[in-house]
Amino acid sequence: MGVALFVLWASSALSSPIFDGGPEVVRELVPATGVARAKSRTIYLNRHGATLRPGVNDARTNGSTIVTQPTTMAGWETTDQTWAATVACMRETWSRFDLAFTEVDPGSTPHMEALFGGSPTDIGRPLNIAGIAPMAVDCSIVENAIVFAFMDTLPNDAQLACEVMSQELGHAYGLDHVMLAGDPMSYLPFTGKKTFQETAAACGEKTARPCGHGATSCRAAQSSVHILVERIGAAGVDDDDGTVEPGDPASGDEPMPFGCSAGGTPGVGIALGLLALRRRRR
Repeated sequence: MGVALFVLWASSALSSPIFDGGPEVVRELVPATGVARAKSRTIYLNRHGATLRPGVNDARTNGSTIVTQPTTMAGWETTDQTWAATVACMRETWSRFDLAFTEVDPGSTPHMEALFGGSPTDIGRPLNIAGIAPMAVDCSIVENAIVFAFMDTLPNDAQLACEVMSQELGHAYGLDHVMLAGDPMSYLPFTGKKTFQETAAACGEKTARPCGHGATSCRAAQSSVHILVERIGAAGVDDDDGTVEPGDPASGDEPMPFGCSAGGTPGVGIALGLLALRRRRR
């Protein structure tokens, strides 16, 4: 399965000193899936490493389009305290949505795998990459995706690990980068904890553009909260009882205003980008 790659280089003005000319958080373009409602609502937080095989993205069988040959990915050698803080941050960041987090491999259950640890060289990538995720060209969902935060490249910081991984998971669920500094999908510098925002904002890295890339786009603006609720569901709302609710793909209703319908005109996702990584103010 082919992938397309593009690179956006950051200016030092957007980077923290430790990342000037250094690690990038990137995306890799994969073919359209057309999936607008996620079955992958369990997130496996994996600090132990994994043996991956090239092929279709499928965390249930350790398959990934990110690797080109059978690969052993090292885990994150951090303290239990830092790991616990990272897990707590992930749960808090995604608490508005209908997701379950686990630190135990869910096996054949549909799930996303958030793989913390190792080096980009473990999967044949250069040392200047800090994280990577697959993103569908139509901004649809890459079910059962494995997404990466390379902790040998990043500082041993729970909040930073959480924000990098949250952006990578966002790409797997079809989110673009957004010009809203407090959102995990943003490259813009921000002091404090980033949280998914309800505000509809232009997409982009340093300058505004439509969401998606190329002659067509997925949406004119992005509200991360609206799209994630559309894709995953809201926390505490039982929408898996067999009933069809307004906004569900099977209802025939128009998708939520900031969403990307599986039946609509597909956009082209940006394949690689640079996140302006920064340390927390202590």
